Amino acid sequence: GGVSSFEYADSGIFGYKLIPVFGPLINKLQELGYEVKKDLFGVPYDWRNAPGNIEYIYPMMKELIEQAYHSNGNQKVCILGYSLGCWVTHYFLTQKVDQKWKDTYIQKVIWAAASFGGSMDAVRVAYFHRLDYIPALLVTDPIIKLFQSIYCEYAQLPNYNVFPHRTLIYGPNGEEYGIKEIPDLLKQLGKVDEEFLPIFEKGLATSQIELEDPGVNSYFAFNTGLNTVKSLNFSKGWDSDPIMDYIAGDTTMEAPVLYYGCNNWNNANRGKTMLCHDFNQTSSDYSHVSILSTDEFVKVMIEIIEKDNWIIPGTYNVTGMEAPNFFEK
Repeated sequence: GGVSSFEYADSGIFGYKLIPVFGPLINKLQELGYEVKKDLFGVPYDWRNAPGNIEYIYPMMKELIEQAYHSNGNQKVCILGYSLGCWVTHYFLTQKVDQKWKDTYIQKVIWAAASFGGSMDAVRVAYFHRLDYIPALLVTDPIIKLFQSIYCEYAQLPNYNVFPHRTLIYGPNGEEYGIKEIPDLLKQLGKVDEEFLPIFEKGLATSQIELEDPGVNSYFAFNTGLNTVKSLNFSKGWDSDPIMDYIAGDTTMEAPVLYYGCNNWNNANRGKTMLCHDFNQTSSDYSHVSILSTDEFVKVMIEIIEKDNWIIPGTYNVTGMEAPNFFEK
């Protein structure tokens, strides 16, 4: 129920924390009178093992939501997930509770830069065993083993139920590999050591789960104004840096994947709201990793949390910086 573990990504230097996550949003909510463990609760989790390898979290999450509901005069709960937290939320809503429970306790869900559906970033990490800001020189054997051991890395490989069906990797001789061929390719190229195959297979199975309609009022907030990796071309050889092709997105998630809920959940979710809000900004401040801490994004999150004027049945897409208050009469 606490929030201290995800306000910032760093533990601070001389009392100053430098890498904000939920911190700016939590500060604004507290300025409005929200109190941690009274009407503002957190659900921290081990991101390395999310969403399907943290089963111990979900009963606690269910109990916490019920507690929040009852302790605030039977007021329905607003859930806000960010990035992988959206997948944890989706996993919980589709596999751990039934529709009656959701109708009783959940008012709305905010999916901020949702990462379910997979990303070419996960393919790149699985292939190179590093993040962009880690120089190749520092990719030592322990680092390689570290990345091979992370379940969520494989769980976020592109989902063939969600991802646009196309070639994602081109080989040195023009070979074409789609979503279903990538796992075998990674193994053939020696990117997954035998000792880590059980983690790889379990994460891969999770990555291909069909993303069911969660049956809740949903507000998706994201940005598609930035170049995002669409495919990798290894025409210079498997050991050389690939040529990258790009598509619209938030630098991590592609636009078609970010729009997946609005485009696919409406028919099964009659009577609920599906609202996709694309900020459509070209500034790097609105990338996947930084959007949650921008002033404008936080302002919109506050409005969506505080107001229910956007909750009317149907599917809606809006674009721009402002909160979608066009539903007000």
